[in-house]
Formats: sequence, C-alpha cells, structure tokens
Amino acid sequence: YGPKSYFTDKLSEAELKAINPQELVDLIKGFASYKHGFFYYGPDSQKKVMKMLKKLKMPKTLKEVPAQVEYAELPMDKPTVYFADYDMVQAEFMLLAKDNVFDPSLLPVQTMFNSYYGAGMNSIVFQEVREARGLAYTAFAFVNNPYRKGLSDYIINYVGTQSDKMVASIELMKELLTNMPQSEQAFALSKEYVLNNIRSSRLTKSNIFWTYMWQKDMGVDTHFERNKFIFEQVEKMNLPDIQKFFDSHIKPARYSIILVGKRGKIDFNYLKRIADVKDIGLTELFGY
Repeated sequence: YGPKSYFTDKLSEAELKAINPQELVDLIKGFASYKHGFFYYGPDSQKKVMKMLKKLKMPKTLKEVPAQVEYAELPMDKPTVYFADYDMVQAEFMLLAKDNVFDPSLLPVQTMFNSYYGAGMNSIVFQEVREARGLAYTAFAFVNNPYRKGLSDYIINYVGTQSDKMVASIELMKELLTNMPQSEQAFALSKEYVLNNIRSSRLTKSNIFWTYMWQKDMGVDTHFERNKFIFEQVEKMNLPDIQKFFDSHIKPARYSIILVGKRGKIDFNYLKRIADVKDIGLTELFGY
C-alpha cells in the first residue's frame, strides 16, 4: 500500500494522550444508533427470538455506518528491494508479488497449490530450501486471499536464514518460482491432507455467522458452500493442474523483496544487481 495503509493510519502517542476517556465511552454507547443487524445461534425459534428483539429500545432513525477508509493497492509492476535495518543475527526476506483480483473459482487450485508447494513441512519449498539445501531456519510459500472483494491475491514466499546464506536462499527461491519441482508422491500426500482437513471440519455455532459475513465481504453468493466446492474440485485434480496454475500465476509474477537484517551483514552489491533498493527506516515503518 505504500506509506498510507491500515497499518500506518493510526493515532499518534500525543493524539492518544489528548483523548478524553468520556469521548471513547460515548462512542461505544453510540454503536446501537447505527444501522445494524442481529445474529442468533441456539435452540429458540425465529418467532421467539424476534419477539425478544422487539423489546429492545432503538432510536426511531438509525444513522448510516461511516464509509470504510479505502487504501489503494500499489501496482507492484516494478520489482523493488525494500530493506529495513535491524540488529539481528539472521536475515528474513519475503518475495512478494501481486496476483489478480480475488476470484472464488480459483480457491480449489489455490488451496491445493498452497498445500503442495509451500505450506507445511512436506511442501516443496520447505523440503528444497531447508531439508535438501540447509539454507533456512524456516521457509514457506502460499497464495494469500484478501479480506474483502475488489482486492488482490498476493503470492508470499518467506525465508528465515543466516545473513551469509541470504544470496543463495534468494537465488534458490527465484529458481523455485520459475521452475516448479514435480513429485507425484508429494502431490498425493498434499491432496490427501487437504481432503482430510475438509472431511474432519464442521461448520457450526458462530462460525455459521462468520462464514456468512465472509461471503458477503468477498462478494460471494451466500449459498456458496466453500468447503464442498473445494473438496469436489481438489478430488479431481492431478499434478498438471497445479503446473498450469503455476505457469499462469506464479511464474510470470513480478516479485519484490522485503528484507530485514543487520546492514553490515547484507550483500547490497548483489541486491542492487537484481532490483532498485529502497531503504526504509523503522520510524517510517512504525511511526516512532
């Protein structure tokens, strides 16, 4: 998002100290004066619950909920290295790319890709980066969905390594994001993991409400059965399906590098050869 985001858009310490506590109490008391709804999960009938709700004292006219603050996503079409200096032994970096705007039809293949490629100890990334090469303390990769419709999916590839192994780790991750290793055995294990997770999951109690709200926020039909849809699609998938997704989404993506480490231990000559380097201070990141 750049300098203006939900993370940085906060009250300063001085602003916080200047707030009158009563102002905060009044804000809470005023919640019910805005347009809202109710969710009920329990044994009582709809008729009984409605009768109870009618007893609540409500304002004659409810106020509109204030519009949500919009933070514009950056295009991320020019790979950049974002570096933050921090006194630490290891170096942590992330290869981050912006994918397409969220599309629910991609959920099954994204779920399967995440399981096969980057999530968990049996994944391709973990096995290649840590187990086979010994380059990292930990490593993972996945496609991350946004929290509401109209926003983009992001491809996240994280490695925590020693500073002197940073270059080799980045080069290996770049290779893994260009050529996907194929293993029918790993794919079969990942597929069974996804299916068993869905088989053992149940949508009950307040999760019914939160799933409904997720579907509304994401612009998905409220009758959309997410787990059923993912299960039925994953059940039919094979390794070429993951390769197709990789070739159309992962391989052509433009990756920026987010890096945290001790300045004196980082090879900046290497970083400058692969992309523009932007030094971001901790004050810019956190506001203090």
